[in-house]
This record gives sequence, C-alpha cells and structure tokens, in this order.
Amino acid sequence: MAHAPLSPSAAERWMACPGSRQAEAEAPPAIPSTFAELGTYAHELFAFGLRHGLTAEALTTDPAIRQPLALALTAMREILGTRTFMVETRLPALAGLPMVWGTADVIGFSLPGPVDTIADLKFGEAILVEADTVQLAIYALLAAHCYGAAENGVTAWTIQPRCDHANPPTPPPLSR
Repeated sequence: MAHAPLSPSAAERWMACPGSRQAEAEAPPAIPSTFAELGTYAHELFAFGLRHGLTAEALTTDPAIRQPLALALTAMREILGTRTFMVETRLPALAGLPMVWGTADVIGFSLPGPVDTIADLKFGEAILVEADTVQLAIYALLAAHCYGAAENGVTAWTIQPRCDHANPPTPPPLSR
C-alpha cells in the first residue's frame, strides 16, 4: 500500500522536524517488525469484521488477537450505532497540499450524510495514543472536505483495545 509523502500517521514527526521526511527518504527501506505485521493483520480483521458484521470469534482463533479485536469491534459498533460508515477509505489530498493524504480506518456519517466520526485502530500495547492527535485531525479535515462535516463537527476516536486509557471512549448518544 502506498503512503503519502507527508502521511498523517507521521504528522507529529514531520511537523516538528521537517527534515525528517528527507532523512527517511534517503534511509534504506525498513524491515517490517512483527509488531507492524500484527497491526496490519489486526486492521484487516477489524475492517472485514465491520464490513460484514462478524464477531472476532468468527474472524480468528488466535486468543492473543481475538480478545482485543472483540473489544475493538464492540467499541466501534457502539460508537457508530446504526449510522452509515466506511472502512479503510483513501482520502485524497487537498488542493495545494498534494503530499498530504491518507487512509482512514473508519469514517462515520450522520444522517442525512455528512461526516461526524473519524476512528483509528491502534493495536499496540506499549504506547498509549489519545484521540486528539494531529493524525486524526488531518483525517477529519480530509474526510470533511470529501463528504462535508456534520453540523456539530467531526468527533475523533482512537480504538486501542490492548492499552488501558485513563478516559476510555464513551459512545455518543444514539440520537445523533
């Protein structure tokens, strides 16, 4: 899968250190870690499960993945309720910013249709990630540009089932 030259997932780094992009481009290709491979696999299962309404038990027999995947699917379904959503959606760059684009894990829509939710699955367990990241702000901006923003704006969610958060997600009321 191609990544944006200025990817949202690395935005905190390239915004703080603009030279990091060039340094990364000149570095030898990184060998994927087992952690990255697990995260990619978890994202695939998460997206497939959401698209097809499947449980974690129907997606994998691996207990190391099944329990956190079940938590992630449940949390995302509670957040979305009955609203329409898209998964693994490539969001194009804005005019004038051709190097900034990305793929959102989940985009939720209020009725009749503008974006009101952006969610990102983080499957790591060592580094706590909160929802107020630059990455999610970029995804919200790109999604709002493509599909419009809900009257109350776009809410960002980080779904991180293998890490304890001081303030775990609380789904919005279903009356949205």
